[in-house]
Amino acid sequence: MRQQVQIASQGHGVVSTTIRAPRNPLSLSVAPGTFVSDIQQHLQTAATFTRVSVSNGTLGIHGTHDYEVARAPQELAQSAAPGAAVINGSYFAHKTGLQTECGETIESLGCPVGQVAGRRDFIPVPGPWLPDYATITANDETILSGAPLLALDGKRRPIEDADRFHYRIDGKDNPLNRLAGALTHSSDANERSAVSLVPTQLPAAIKVILHTLTTGGNRKARATMAQWQTITELAAQSVADALLPGHGGAGASTLNLDGGGSVFLGVRQISGVKILARGGLPDQPTRPVANVMASEAGVASHVLSIRPYRP
Repeated sequence: MRQQVQIASQGHGVVSTTIRAPRNPLSLSVAPGTFVSDIQQHLQTAATFTRVSVSNGTLGIHGTHDYEVARAPQELAQSAAPGAAVINGSYFAHKTGLQTECGETIESLGCPVGQVAGRRDFIPVPGPWLPDYATITANDETILSGAPLLALDGKRRPIEDADRFHYRIDGKDNPLNRLAGALTHSSDANERSAVSLVPTQLPAAIKVILHTLTTGGNRKARATMAQWQTITELAAQSVADALLPGHGGAGASTLNLDGGGSVFLGVRQISGVKILARGGLPDQPTRPVANVMASEAGVASHVLSIRPYRP
């Protein structure tokens, strides 16, 4: 029987927790009613949930520059500090034929969607999903944008059963699929990533939580956005409860990041980047991305927050 739970220190203040769905739902190796068993109840067979917790963490972006093509996440992570946890970042123009809301075809592959630190060439967030986007900020300066906002200050955000969240409508492709930054993938099962910010008892200190759900290419094991919201909520709440017992997870904010083949989670080491989780087929190269975020423990000097998107 494969190991269902692994907890490991990845360096100073960085701890990874890996939870796998049991091949047989009746063969749980953990006690019911625990954080791990709660997560397992929401995982399909062959799915793996990975959480990295960074104590008093920073968040910074490491990415391509204006009009540059996407690059491998391991390459982008080389500029992060040794010991930092690294996760994939924002949506971006990842294929030809995507358009802006104005109908303009995007020629420059690799451009991020929404405001991103250091980028002037970002693609405007398409109107149908403007209420669903959010930004991660440090001292009120934008780091990057993502969507949908899954939780804000401890309160779950609604994911509507609306056409803008469906890839197919009445069996036909949704015309909104053509827009860069579209969230029509939400109702489909996919590999996922997200970031949570959990307040601590220390003034302005934040515990940074990086989440991924990967399946090794197994389509049946992926998660819809609603399922992903529940999983990240459970994961963030367990961290928050450990920091502030009895508060019920209040205060955690969670933002979904790019998914599918873009999913990447690792730790920057002196010798390179240790991969903890990745989307797509394991025998294929990792998908190039526009940016990654890095979180370093114990050196936080900026006030981090997740807030609804403002154009």
